[in-house]
Amino acid sequence: MLIIISAAIMLVFAVFLYSENSRVFPHKPHMDMEMECTACHTGAAASEKARDNNLPDLKKCSGECHEKDILKKFAPAGSRPGYRLDFNHKMHADLDMKCQKCHKGIAADKFVPGSAFPAMKLCFECHNNDMAEKKCTKCHSEKVRFPHKTHIDASLSCDGCHTEIAKSIKTDNGPDIPGKASCNDCHEKEDGYGEVTDFQYRQSYKFNHTYHTKEQGLECKGCHESLFIKNRVEQFEIVKDYKDCCACHDNETASGYCMYCHITPIKPVDHGPDWDRQHKVKAATNLKACKSCHISKDFCSSCHNGVRKPLNSHNPNFELTHRYESRVSLKNCKSCHSERYCRNCHTARGVTTASKKYRSPHPAGWLTAGSPNFHKRKARLRLSSCTSCHTKNDCSFCHFTKRRR
Repeated sequence: MLIIISAAIMLVFAVFLYSENSRVFPHKPHMDMEMECTACHTGAAASEKARDNNLPDLKKCSGECHEKDILKKFAPAGSRPGYRLDFNHKMHADLDMKCQKCHKGIAADKFVPGSAFPAMKLCFECHNNDMAEKKCTKCHSEKVRFPHKTHIDASLSCDGCHTEIAKSIKTDNGPDIPGKASCNDCHEKEDGYGEVTDFQYRQSYKFNHTYHTKEQGLECKGCHESLFIKNRVEQFEIVKDYKDCCACHDNETASGYCMYCHITPIKPVDHGPDWDRQHKVKAATNLKACKSCHISKDFCSSCHNGVRKPLNSHNPNFELTHRYESRVSLKNCKSCHSERYCRNCHTARGVTTASKKYRSPHPAGWLTAGSPNFHKRKARLRLSSCTSCHTKNDCSFCHFTKRRR
């Protein structure tokens, strides 16, 4: 009878605490019945990472204790917790550690998230290099996400932690990132974090903090804006987009030479495989952008060296084959050549009827049936040789219109 009453109370609690928007689970009624944690969280004993889905399946609840119509009122189980840790439940469970050792207060908790998640200082009760190894990266293996906003809100200046940043002239300096000793100036030793050594540095560029902060008087927030807004910042958000650099580095306010910072050149997104054929439009409309990287006067002339064709642009047989390519993608041709360029070349070589030197591009006998040069045979062998100059309307004009006449 006592068990039935307890179960009834538990169901009342469950229905009363139901919420559409959050997972609400009354641990206390279940633990008052002396249920083991692993009876529901069956996967926890074998789990090696905190992100594992250790939440119980609703089928287990409804199949063993609860009726299905009651359980329908609960949000579906199966969501994964957002903790980015490699916590090994299995190893701790194998040491016969009780779940409540870490998940303190779980017996009185009505809500799954929140106080049930252990604070870091609780880890140090055992992980003190005496009972267990004190190595933060055992669990925190992913990249550090430091809550800059919390520290900025506490009126800490940037150089309070980044003490050497004003002397730095490149971004791949490890000492620019504060270590444990710097944190312990404020944090108690047992609450301190491990030495920060797992940040990724952008090795592709160097940046002179001294010049920008000391000599130009720029504020840290001018470049690192997101650090003043968010508690957690992704690696790619630490520095603003390079377009913000160009606001000053426009070859007027400041030099636009990218290689001062970019030791290993990084190609812009639009510099794709066909950029050598497409760059004409960009160069014609925004030459300043080109000169921000290509400052040498010889850079352009190394390709555009005064001869009729740019170096490495067209194959040696291009004069014979370009008519087909121009039909396929005239846009590629126009990226370098104007219509006048084509007309002048065709006129000079007698390809067009407007030229005094006009000569038929077709061999003798191309209209004579039975001739070895008859175009029917050539068209069947290689139609592209026809379509490089002629459209289907040209064929129709002879093969249909004239035939009907």
